[in-house]
Amino acid sequence: MAASDSGSESGSDGSFDNDTTLGSFVEDLTYFCTVLESLSKVAGGSYLRGPFSACKSSAEDVQRHLARLAELAEEHKDTQEVMTRDSTGELVDLCGAVVPDFHTALLNWHCGEFYPFHEKFSVQYAAYVRAFLANIAEDFRNTFTLQHERDYFLSAYTYSHRVKGAAVNHGRLSFGVAYTSTPALTQAAQAVLTEQNITLPPEVSDLNGTFKFYGLGWDYDASPAHVKFYVHGESKDLPKKYKEQKAEANGFITGEFEDHVLIAFTLACGTGEVLEEKLYLYPSSPKQVKKEKHEVPSGVLNAACVVANGRRRGTFWQYDVTHTPHPECDCPLWRERFNEVGKAIYDKYHAQGMRLDTLAFAGSDDFTAYFPFEP
Repeated sequence: MAASDSGSESGSDGSFDNDTTLGSFVEDLTYFCTVLESLSKVAGGSYLRGPFSACKSSAEDVQRHLARLAELAEEHKDTQEVMTRDSTGELVDLCGAVVPDFHTALLNWHCGEFYPFHEKFSVQYAAYVRAFLANIAEDFRNTFTLQHERDYFLSAYTYSHRVKGAAVNHGRLSFGVAYTSTPALTQAAQAVLTEQNITLPPEVSDLNGTFKFYGLGWDYDASPAHVKFYVHGESKDLPKKYKEQKAEANGFITGEFEDHVLIAFTLACGTGEVLEEKLYLYPSSPKQVKKEKHEVPSGVLNAACVVANGRRRGTFWQYDVTHTPHPECDCPLWRERFNEVGKAIYDKYHAQGMRLDTLAFAGSDDFTAYFPFEP
């Protein structure tokens, strides 16, 4: 997803190349299944069984899925046939088996390796996560079938790690919607807000329904603990105060920001107090950022301009990280910029075949890293 103390709790956003072929769909499913296979071998296979929830696939099922995906990759490698809303059959069935299990095992792995989310989830947030897992296969499929309707990409989930010197906050995650949501997911989100005595701020109701629900994030170790509520839409529909913020931020780039914008509200658990608001704005390229305003480092695919109000005020930047020219080792220049705490986090993901996705970086001892990159 995109937004955190230093960035977008939803992960990547920006312009991208549409590729909706069946071959690309198979390639992405293979990535999910390969990571799932890797996670199935950690801790005696326990991450297929828990601690949050059990995967539907066994380790043997995962091997069968991978073997069949290899055959399908060969079958579709030279075709330009595309996924459609009406696509049915084996690939859709494989998506329904692999994608939810990938996310289940990934959450279990985080619970075991980084943070005991399963012990912290409230009743309603656990229900929300289960609604996300029930929605994610169709939502992922629609990143192919509906891509032609957008010129931007949203990631439906993220796990972020806030590093400050030797201290690190692993208790941050977000789940939401990339393309399509079910009533069950939005109802589950509302139940979380009700449980935490949160009434959405007027800024959300001012959006007149033109902005869409994007997701919920949680930061358990923040003081106070808080929920993050995300919406997204087009800049022309922004209320006046956000349009004014966008106008001021226009001075940071040449040309104009993309039409698509994201808004994140940080809301205190128990009181609903609005602790912070963030407006995410996206240039079409990092080359648009004026060097006298902000020096974008190497290894950046795009840079989101984040306008914050609340506990922190001002503008900062969040980077979508490139994976070239070393895709096989995941752009090691970013790893080398991290302190030892950051390197250890990076290495844990890399050992399971996962890459860094998004980054808010103030220095080697002060950054927030968002994982994993979604193909």
